[in-house]
Amino acid sequence: MKKAIIIFSLLMGLLVVSQLDVFKSKGILEVYGLENQSVEEVVQLLESGAIDASGLTAFINSEELNLQTKNDLVTMKLPENEFYLSFAPYITSSHVCQTHYLTSCQGEMRNETFMIKVVLEDGTVYLEKEVTSENNGFVGVWLPKDIKGVLHINYEDMHVSSSISTYDEDPTCLTTPLQLVKNEAHTE
Repeated sequence: MKKAIIIFSLLMGLLVVSQLDVFKSKGILEVYGLENQSVEEVVQLLESGAIDASGLTAFINSEELNLQTKNDLVTMKLPENEFYLSFAPYITSSHVCQTHYLTSCQGEMRNETFMIKVVLEDGTVYLEKEVTSENNGFVGVWLPKDIKGVLHINYEDMHVSSSISTYDEDPTCLTTPLQLVKNEAHTE
């Protein structure tokens, strides 16, 4: 009986160790079904919540996307001359954020439609379109590196504008300056 208990204990220990080694043998990208995906596709899958990211921490800065578990870390370089900005307009509450965590940042306005416009500092409209926030309440956009401009957001009868820039060390997560306010009535 004692011998059977020892063998059972050894087998259970091996099972636990082999489960922990899944990340070593497969790697983060394979475990989460992200192999053969571009960094843009991985960002979109994580931002949208399209995959089960349990046990995964993913954050993005001006240079790279980092995917991390207890046992492994994968770094994916962002495309040259591109910057990912994720922003979360809100009405009531938000959180302070610098670095966007694709697997944990949560915004107030989930699955809502906004009109956005990015105007560069020289007055050029770089981007103008309707977008829908993801299940996490964020909208992500790829912008050129090394620009300054203003992000304009319209939602129903509310709006907000905020300065943005895409230089090294600039925030990839924009939240607190984006509290929507009622449009003022215009009198003629």
